[in-house]
Amino acid sequence: MRYQKALVWVVLGLAAGAASVSCGSSGGEPAAAGGSGVGGGPAGSGGLLPKGGSGGTGGIVAKGGTGGAGTGGAVGGAGTGGVPAGGAGTGGLAGGAAGAAGAAGAAPTGGTGGAAMACRGTPVPCSVLTSAQCPGTDGCGLSCNCSGTPTACNTAMMSTDCNKISGCTWSGGGMPPCGGTATRCLDLTTQTPCEDSGCTWTPSCSGASPLPCEVTAQALCPNRPGCGWNGGTSMCTGTPSPCTAAMTALDCATSGCTWNAATAAACCGTATPCGGLDQSTCPTQPGCYWQ
Repeated sequence: MRYQKALVWVVLGLAAGAASVSCGSSGGEPAAAGGSGVGGGPAGSGGLLPKGGSGGTGGIVAKGGTGGAGTGGAVGGAGTGGVPAGGAGTGGLAGGAAGAAGAAGAAPTGGTGGAAMACRGTPVPCSVLTSAQCPGTDGCGLSCNCSGTPTACNTAMMSTDCNKISGCTWSGGGMPPCGGTATRCLDLTTQTPCEDSGCTWTPSCSGASPLPCEVTAQALCPNRPGCGWNGGTSMCTGTPSPCTAAMTALDCATSGCTWNAATAAACCGTATPCGGLDQSTCPTQPGCYWQ
């Protein structure tokens, strides 16, 4: 009987040893995430991977500044005691997008430039200027009888034509052969030079025919062009000159002619407008100023 019990224990011991050989004993603590435990035991459950932190929100970007990037989250750690499950943790989201750059400020607007310097004002009419003011005033002249525009020197192709124009000179060898600057009509005080220069002569005294010299009193005889006092006959005798020869109102009236006051003014012509004068001429023009 004792033998049988001992046999049973032996059999149970063998059975237990076999079981031990086929299954093995636990090699230690269960493995961490994803790995098999050392010694063939069941793999321990892997630890939860820490989620990457959310990226920081970008700050409000000042106008024109650059937004800062957020800090990425930490990488997940590997499971303990085995092969890391699934690899590294996902990094955190990148920080907030950079703020849009501020709009550039508008460029300052330049001020309005001042008006350009020029000759301004209203010229004094020639007719109200004195004989002293007249010569220095642009557009005015002392000869009210001669008006118009003189013939240009360079248009005369013959020496006789060139020399007739006041202010022109015949060279003969140049081209054009007639040079110089023609004198203004307003500066020609006698009829012949005025008309030879291509200007128009308007006499101050006009009329069909003057009175005979004989009808003129002794006191007025000297005022009659072409007449003279004859003491022997005690008469004013001679051949009276045409009305146009009378250069004063008294001579004209004594001759029985008509006096034109407009052509006898101290200064004639049309004063040049201020806007057409340069800086050097402007101050000499009555009524004009440079500004």
